[in-house]
Amino acid sequence: MKKYRVEFVRYQVMSVTETEQEIPTNDTFLEEHTGDTIWAILHAEDDQKARQKAEQLAHSLATGDRPNHNNTA
Repeated sequence: MKKYRVEFVRYQVMSVTETEQEIPTNDTFLEEHTGDTIWAILHAEDDQKARQKAEQLAHSLATGDRPNHNNTA
């Protein structure tokens, strides 16, 4: 599986980017946008499934609903 870095702003998916790194702890962008921005690392087989997982997570974050793991990529 590939690793993807996902950026959410106010529970909306802003970007899904393939990466080999974890989220850096010294990223000044994160400090400037505390409360608005969430970064996550997802594992998926391909770009399409990574985007699908990111959208499911965004919905879950916004509504408080638990994701349906039977439909997760």
